[in-house]
Amino acid sequence: MSDSATYSYQGESQRQGRRALDYAFAVPLWRSSYVVANQAVNRLTPYSGTFSVDAQTLDLLRLEIHADSLAPELHMCELTTTLDYTQIRLNNLDFLLPSEADSLVINTDGHESLNRAVFSGCHQFMGESKLIFDDSATGNSPGSPAPAQSTKIPAGLALSIALAESIDPAKDAAGDVVKGVLKKPLNLPASGVIVPKGTVLSGRICELLMLYGEDTTAMELGIQWESLELGGATQPLDLSVESAVVGTAKADNVSASSHGRGFQSAETRIGYFLFSGVRKNYRVPAGFESVWVTLPASPISK
Repeated sequence: MSDSATYSYQGESQRQGRRALDYAFAVPLWRSSYVVANQAVNRLTPYSGTFSVDAQTLDLLRLEIHADSLAPELHMCELTTTLDYTQIRLNNLDFLLPSEADSLVINTDGHESLNRAVFSGCHQFMGESKLIFDDSATGNSPGSPAPAQSTKIPAGLALSIALAESIDPAKDAAGDVVKGVLKKPLNLPASGVIVPKGTVLSGRICELLMLYGEDTTAMELGIQWESLELGGATQPLDLSVESAVVGTAKADNVSASSHGRGFQSAETRIGYFLFSGVRKNYRVPAGFESVWVTLPASPISK
């Protein structure tokens, strides 16, 4: 869509059982916006590569990118990224999305690393809302119940929360809803509200990451609690993670932090749990318990 790259036709091939048209491209340094980084420096880099499209539909099938003329201070002699694309159907619409992505890095000391991401079982998250224009819903009609009075959960209160169901990386994913229950009553002295033990909380999985090592495996789970059910109403929550109860995790060790190792977020309400020394098929068990602390300005109905 721009004149940043130059292109050349490379002929035909077979991709995913389909006749494909192959092209090469190159982007010089002075037109590049491709930044390569290591732990110490980042450098703008020229790049080149190839792409293949379906000969009939012109859908993208594969894209391969090579970083060219890597700066010496990056300590890399090769960086190649390859993405395979496929059609994914969501809500009766077709989307062209990556099905697999490989990133190969060869360092100047000979060390080679390959990172592979496979995308499957895509999840679709939908929300529904309803507007009701009804005078009786305003609470001003005769005989209607008085509107609930609202107060605020003060900051600094500790909540012990247990998972209501296990979390399985084989079927669960970031974005999925997660349920929890209060292990202890939450007393709000200023308002006289007592949130009872067993109250149901709702949140979402924000990260689910398996970390494979030569000898051990670890899993990192990110959760954000969003609301609790009280008196038939959903009340929003603002919580920050404090700690994890190791004995409820069925793992060698588990630590809690507001910062993750994976795709970190600036959102402090996400709690990251690192489960160490677990099996590759590890599931976070139902009943896993953690302690969270309330943040300011969380409304709750009295």
